[in-house]
Amino acid sequence: MSTELKIKNLLPVLTTGKLSETYTTIQDTTFVGIDFGTSTTVVSIAVLGKDKEPLIVKPIELNQKLSDGAIFSSYKVPSVIAWYNNNLIVGEGAAQLKFKLRQGKNLWHSFKMEL
Repeated sequence: MSTELKIKNLLPVLTTGKLSETYTTIQDTTFVGIDFGTSTTVVSIAVLGKDKEPLIVKPIELNQKLSDGAIFSSYKVPSVIAWYNNNLIVGEGAAQLKFKLRQGKNLWHSFKMEL
């Protein structure tokens, strides 16, 4: 089994004779991928393209509430969660509170480091 990352390994249906049969079921489908990283999380969508672009992948910008209620939008979301003023804050707003709150009590980050 090849470990090389290629479109035909990810979507073998694109290189088989059954393409016409399966293509109709996946051509209007959007796939969502979440990369939950140690420090940053990114959400992307993937759709089947045409001709020379068999797969088109784009990151999604996500709104993240800051501690003052303002909204920050970015495709990079810090992998941080905070409980602050009776509100759950995820992402950039939580990351900005790292030095104000206490890890394990009202702030959680670097989850994967402890696995």
